[in-house]
Amino acid sequence: MFPMRRGFFTPLVIAAAVMLAGCGDSSASRAPSEPTVRFKVSSGSPSVSSANPASAFQGTNLDVQINGSGFDNGSKASWNLRGVPNGKIVVNRTSFVSSSQLVANVSIASDAAIDLYDVVVTTSTLKQGIGSDAFAVTLATAIPVVGQAINDGGQIVGQARSNGSLGALWDPQVGLVSIQSGSQLYAIDQSGSLIAGQVVTNYPLGLAAVWTSANGAAGPWILTELPSLGTGQSSARSVATNAQGRLILGGNLTLKRHNPAIWTQTDNGWQVTLLTLPSDILDGGWIQGINGLGMATGMDGVTCCHAFFWDASGAPSHLQPVAGATQAAAWSINADGTIIVGNSNGLAVMWTRTLANGVYGAWSQATALENTPQYCSGTSAANAVNAAGTVAVGVSCGQAMAWLIGNGTVVRFNLGGLGPPNTSVANAVNNLASPNAAGEANKGGVYWKNF
Repeated sequence: MFPMRRGFFTPLVIAAAVMLAGCGDSSASRAPSEPTVRFKVSSGSPSVSSANPASAFQGTNLDVQINGSGFDNGSKASWNLRGVPNGKIVVNRTSFVSSSQLVANVSIASDAAIDLYDVVVTTSTLKQGIGSDAFAVTLATAIPVVGQAINDGGQIVGQARSNGSLGALWDPQVGLVSIQSGSQLYAIDQSGSLIAGQVVTNYPLGLAAVWTSANGAAGPWILTELPSLGTGQSSARSVATNAQGRLILGGNLTLKRHNPAIWTQTDNGWQVTLLTLPSDILDGGWIQGINGLGMATGMDGVTCCHAFFWDASGAPSHLQPVAGATQAAAWSINADGTIIVGNSNGLAVMWTRTLANGVYGAWSQATALENTPQYCSGTSAANAVNAAGTVAVGVSCGQAMAWLIGNGTVVRFNLGGLGPPNTSVANAVNNLASPNAAGEANKGGVYWKNF
């Protein structure tokens, strides 16, 4: 199998050159653990088991059903942030339904922190129960596709939430469109007329493929299998448009080992080119991201261990991990080939280089986008970067995260989830001034809009 892509704090400005040493890789960041909701209950106190809905947007007013036990007529609800009463979520009234249910009407300020909040119930006898991290203020909207890619039209491709073997498209106007059973979808072009990925129909190991539609998102979507040069597995992972207006795809093709491959659109179909790997790499590797200049990035393992860059001529080179580490993985490259993002030593990282008068400098050693241990004992990874190289998205501490990059600083920005179990990851970002992202939360599809 080939690798699938994969804040709970207010934005924080961090020096982009933070470096940490240690050991480990980002495997946990691809499948973050699912924290359970913890409840603070003393003898005779009420308990809070859940909130419904468990998340909401900034600047909204809504009714929230609070479930639990030990409530009485006169119980009051409130929202805390990290154990402290928070004035940005105001409870207008609490209605008693039963000893196991209350309804709180709440107003969320437009500048409320995107974060996880405790739901607190205080009975008429002043006994208290707390549902820790039971509610999220978020930018996330649930959609029926776990997104692997998103274009500037907000179209998202990936796997249907209800069926992991069904490749699907979600369009903001059309909704869910099934593409093909037995497919994995990884990329969509900016026009929304081509989707790239892998199809396993008649190919037990999977074959690189594209689907095209001349009629927009609703389709029909027509399958074209890409040249394979043999009978091994292949997969198209990313798409870009070159200077000639032709689409190019980056991915891999397996002969005796995994070979990085580029497919280029021609008048007669698709032409495949195999790229080489650094001479010290024996086990193969694949492309994860490609830009319109034909520059590509990738690695040789599922979530590690060596990160690579291929220039426009196809020449390969290593990308160096963070100081003191031996492992790294690269997932995405920006339009002019000056920023690559990925992970190293359990940290979300970026590699940068200069471009002056058409001449590129050398790639930097990986630098951390954040000091993840400052926030949790978990890991982080950057899964995608926009064309301008100003926004990266991924996961940190089990939460979908964006990093806003510019002027020598990085702003860590939590995208939010859908409430308990409070796990989320952003896999893709588009190029809008106020970008959108796609990924998953609590194992379902999510769309983050205008952050």
